[in-house]
Amino acid sequence: LGTAVEYGIQVVAVVVKDDCLSAIKGSQQQAYGQTIDTSMRSPDFVALAHSFGATGVSTRDIAQLPELIEYGFTQRGPTVIELRLEDRVEEMISVIPWLHGE
Repeated sequence: LGTAVEYGIQVVAVVVKDDCLSAIKGSQQQAYGQTIDTSMRSPDFVALAHSFGATGVSTRDIAQLPELIEYGFTQRGPTVIELRLEDRVEEMISVIPWLHGE
């Protein structure tokens, strides 16, 4: 991020903030019926972006992503989009194909 800011590289990064390791949590649950050490505290990625001099935005609405990505490419330098899905971890796990033998 620092390099992108320094050189004015216009890039958009989408960070999924779920406060856990969703895929690992799902695989542990499937294999062992319990989880261990998969929850974690995530930083404020918007504040982190700003601390580097980049643009940072946050949303909980996946439907906003196309609009926010488009917005990011109108900014000078990098943009970080924080997609907050902390309350949707089980839903995310349910759609990971390899956790269901697919």
